[in-house]
Amino acid sequence: MRKLEAERVELVTCSDLSLLRVTTSFVESAGLAFGLGENETLALTLAVEEVFVYLCKTIPPHDIIRINVTGKGFQVEVDFVFAQHDLDLRAFNIVCMPDPTQLDDACDETGMIIASRMVDSFNLDCGGSKLKLGLVKEKYYPAIDHLPIAEVQFSDPIAIHEANPSQVKELVRLASVCYDPISLPESYRYPGKVVDMVVRGYYFAAVAIDRKGLVGGGITWRWESDRLVTFRGPFIAPNCDKTELSTRLVNFLLQKVARTNAIGVMSSWPSSDLPVELFEKLGSQTLFHDGRQTEVNAYFRHLNEDYGNVVLVHPTISEFVRNRYSELVLARHVENLQDTGESKFACSVISTKILRTSGRVFLRPVICGLDAVENLKAHVDLLLGDGIPNIFFEMDLGNHEIGMYSPALLECSFLPRFLIPHGGAGDIVIFQYIPGGSH
Repeated sequence: MRKLEAERVELVTCSDLSLLRVTTSFVESAGLAFGLGENETLALTLAVEEVFVYLCKTIPPHDIIRINVTGKGFQVEVDFVFAQHDLDLRAFNIVCMPDPTQLDDACDETGMIIASRMVDSFNLDCGGSKLKLGLVKEKYYPAIDHLPIAEVQFSDPIAIHEANPSQVKELVRLASVCYDPISLPESYRYPGKVVDMVVRGYYFAAVAIDRKGLVGGGITWRWESDRLVTFRGPFIAPNCDKTELSTRLVNFLLQKVARTNAIGVMSSWPSSDLPVELFEKLGSQTLFHDGRQTEVNAYFRHLNEDYGNVVLVHPTISEFVRNRYSELVLARHVENLQDTGESKFACSVISTKILRTSGRVFLRPVICGLDAVENLKAHVDLLLGDGIPNIFFEMDLGNHEIGMYSPALLECSFLPRFLIPHGGAGDIVIFQYIPGGSH
């Protein structure tokens, strides 16, 4: 074991079951050291145990496995890095159930199902000759105590500056009381988590403070990729001048980001106080809530020059993508993605992030397989049955293999809603499930 950098350690081991205890002890000790509670650490350790056992049974004996554990203050990530092999990862789909008729295989599959349920999210990087399977476990935080904010009179002048931890907590409290929970980030339910995210540099926050030190509003933002910043807010207290203060907060954010190499800033779920005249409309999404449908717009603002690139997209969505690039005046050369007959995975894998407060779920493709249509339909049925009507799918145009999901998405009643420039490895197309049959 050697330390790679601050709050990151690595264990170099191999596919040998006799090393299972070493592996789990390493992850358990790292999880506790990086701030996870005993229950979260136990769940993460059990997930690691199941993955390690599966790898030992699947990849060649004594193949090198590198296990990186990274602590971010608010969550711990475990990455397994090993040589590329044909692994069956369908158990990481939330819809997967073991097949009782295949006893030997079902045993291995059950272990992977257990692992996928023990963590909060996972990701798979298939680049090059190595595979990287990542598991993420979030730290426990108590939920916010919803008490009304006292009616106070704010005193001029009101200044805008970056928030300290106590001001971050007050901003989260203000937003949670004054705005509909469905329009807030899931993390806002846990002020301590937002504070840790700001302290660690994962989140940034600016607040409006009057001369008595009272928080009259604020805005938060984060780097979505190395070229794009996303933000939430602005959130303004009832007794403040919302029009004037919201504009000042947004301008503060724009000035901060304009000094970086970010191409632009965007918000896919802005507050009702956003000064929309400062932004371009990306598109919209439909919010299904309490039997009602509401259109929520997404907004974008260019900040630095975009030099453009070549984008490969499936012909089924090429018209949509070209139209969005034209509206945003983005330099892109769009070419059609072709199926050239190469071998495909039998099973597709989709990562799922559920935001229960807003009744939304984001499906993120990991592997595009021959069963893409059936897997998507199974996810939709499961999520609708669980009372989650707002189902979105994120397609990164920087990953050509994932682009082959397009026909399956359209067949399963997903529609492309808007495009996010530089949202990932490339631009991202957001699809939404719209009830009513195929499109």
